[in-house]
Amino acid sequence: CTILILGSMPGERSLELQQYYGHKNNRFWRLMAEVFNNGEMLDDYEKRKALLLRSNVALWDVLAFCRREGSLDSAIRDEEYNDLAGFIARHPKIRRICCNGGKAYAALKKYCRTNSLNGVEILAMPSTSPANARCNFEKLKNILYKKTKLEDTFGVNMLAIADGRPEVMGLKSIIKYNVDFQYELAQRKYTT
Repeated sequence: CTILILGSMPGERSLELQQYYGHKNNRFWRLMAEVFNNGEMLDDYEKRKALLLRSNVALWDVLAFCRREGSLDSAIRDEEYNDLAGFIARHPKIRRICCNGGKAYAALKKYCRTNSLNGVEILAMPSTSPANARCNFEKLKNILYKKTKLEDTFGVNMLAIADGRPEVMGLKSIIKYNVDFQYELAQRKYTT
């Protein structure tokens, strides 16, 4: 994996289900489906995890233990950290950490005061929790794309030579002309 997404600590529903982002109103899995699966939501947790692995994304939490009543990050007390430096050392391909929410980011920054993550880029992302009413889904998605560069915009010159003259075409037309041209070349090669 090249990206590690860190939460602070699973909420009550996630702990109950033994699944990351298990609350039905958490927007995490919808966001991952949008980014890595053309918006097609997967209902099965094992398929969701497989999608992230295929996309080179790992999930974990900054905290290994804490005391908390309920699921709000603001209620977290007595924090103990996961061995993130050890994890990064065991997974040297990780180049970027995305913190899901302000508490995850603050906890990671506190952890980094005494531990090095070997130059891994750390990004603070808005929480996907339903408690984060400041960000609707579109805003979450746009921030993710902007900060991570998972989506880039660039211009493409779609000018091609077709039937001996330059023509602006769509991708389908360019592919069709290319296939036809390759077929014609193959025919010439084997008929002469």
